[in-house]
Amino acid sequence: MNSVASCSNDPGGRTDGRRTGVASLAVATAISSALAFGACGAPEMRVEPERIVLVTIDTLRADHLPFFGYPIDTAPFLTSLADRSINFTKAFSHSATTGPSHSSLFTSLYPLQHRVQNNGQRLDDGFVTLSEALADRGFETAAFVSGGALFGDSNIAQGFATYETPRMTTRNDNGNLIRYRSANRTTDAAIRWLQTGAADGKFFLWVHYFDPHNPLRPPQQHLDQVTPAPGEATTRHRAFLTDEQEIVAARPRFELIERYDAEIRFMDEHLGRLYEAFAPLGLDSNTLWVITADHGQGLGTHKWWGHHRYIYNEQIRVPLIFHFSDADALGVEPRTVDDALAEHVDVPVTIMDLLGGTLDGQRGQVQGRSLTPLIFAGAEADVDRRAYAFSERRRIFQDFSDDHPEAGERYALQDFQHKYLWSSLGADELYDIAADPYETRNLIDVAPQARVRMKQTIERIVAALDSNEEAEIVDEATLEQLRSLGYVR
Repeated sequence: MNSVASCSNDPGGRTDGRRTGVASLAVATAISSALAFGACGAPEMRVEPERIVLVTIDTLRADHLPFFGYPIDTAPFLTSLADRSINFTKAFSHSATTGPSHSSLFTSLYPLQHRVQNNGQRLDDGFVTLSEALADRGFETAAFVSGGALFGDSNIAQGFATYETPRMTTRNDNGNLIRYRSANRTTDAAIRWLQTGAADGKFFLWVHYFDPHNPLRPPQQHLDQVTPAPGEATTRHRAFLTDEQEIVAARPRFELIERYDAEIRFMDEHLGRLYEAFAPLGLDSNTLWVITADHGQGLGTHKWWGHHRYIYNEQIRVPLIFHFSDADALGVEPRTVDDALAEHVDVPVTIMDLLGGTLDGQRGQVQGRSLTPLIFAGAEADVDRRAYAFSERRRIFQDFSDDHPEAGERYALQDFQHKYLWSSLGADELYDIAADPYETRNLIDVAPQARVRMKQTIERIVAALDSNEEAEIVDEATLEQLRSLGYVR
């Protein structure tokens, strides 16, 4: 483990043919000035983990986890792990859609840069991904994905020597046939790979769990573990409702939420089983675990059950945990980080920084800021911290007319006090998320200073990022799977 002085996310130490020089620097400078503030010179501690495990959980809403204050024990394993880890509670996805979100997680670029702005679009070969960067450093790379928009045609697979997708099919809640693998089978597949000996050296393992995405069909034992006793449901779900009439009318919705919570509990059990498999195989030392979600879920908040249509915080706030198997030896003190904003683009930059390396993108410099100083130096770290978190939602259905409310573009910018939602159709929203975390009272007409400040910042960021290009659409078979999931029409 080495200590060095650094606080820049500038990846200029390595260049290759994929960089765009002055243009990329101009973009990075514009975005950096908008999104970040802070002081430089804080020590960054670097380690070189031999094993890196990235776990992404599809559709996991952060505030349905006990360590985010949820009153139901949906995730005993994750709660225990969070207590022994660095737990960032103010972490955000850049999109409420699987493909764009994972593309940002692997490239450290915003969707406006990597151009994967909806499921069914292909990540360009020219972008350097985290898996490619780790493969270049001698890591064996393997991925086990469970469904959704992450099949090989999405090109998220680039850089992985092993990339296993589900072969089984099932019917989702709409009756459509989808390729899907449940958490128990995904864990089984990952453990088999570990047992083959392919992981004897350095490795990067990505495990994607599709639960708790629909279909919501948890085993009965997990449903029993999260179903409230009679009389408890009103208190449990009151935060999502506005009056007693809604409480009375929402019982079917409560039942769906219970099934959603049970899916989390089911996934948590098998994630815990994956974690416990490392010690018997002698793989439990010098291992870094990073656990997050691609996005959340509406669950009826803002009158929407799903995710990809909106970018309220129930859709974009995600868990983000960094767990070091040798935390004591490394001097990593487990703690909850609630005084710093984090984004998905920060994850690959942080992993590479821990290895003493960088991650380069193609059309623009990486946008992530290393969280390493916050991991090692703690709450008093005098380092760059994000002023804002940025998320986006482009046109979600190509066949809507331009004036349809679902056809427009939306961008979200938030700090610790306010959140601004910009709409290409003019229906902007502003919330005091410190006082109104569920974004129920639109202050767009009563808070002019915050409105002007945040709107101008969004427009500056978008102008710097947007190249008005779109990623390639993948093949018709993949599009049919996405139609079955309700992502495209």
